[in-house]
Amino acid sequence: MKKIVREMQKRYPRAKIKITGGGHLRLEFPDGSIVFTSSSPSDTRFLLNVQSTVRQARRSMPRNRK
Repeated sequence: MKKIVREMQKRYPRAKIKITGGGHLRLEFPDGSIVFTSSSPSDTRFLLNVQSTVRQARRSMPRNRK
């Protein structure tokens, strides 16, 4: 298993993490949000950029209000 996949599993234990056919990572969260990211970090801010993308995706998901 790739080191980056292990790191994503550690940071997002409730997410299902898959490697796509093109080699990217697909993170599926229980609330239905999905985030795609590269599987090869290009710089030192890679994990911070992924965290930002996850926050934005989860914020944009509609919530069930009762």
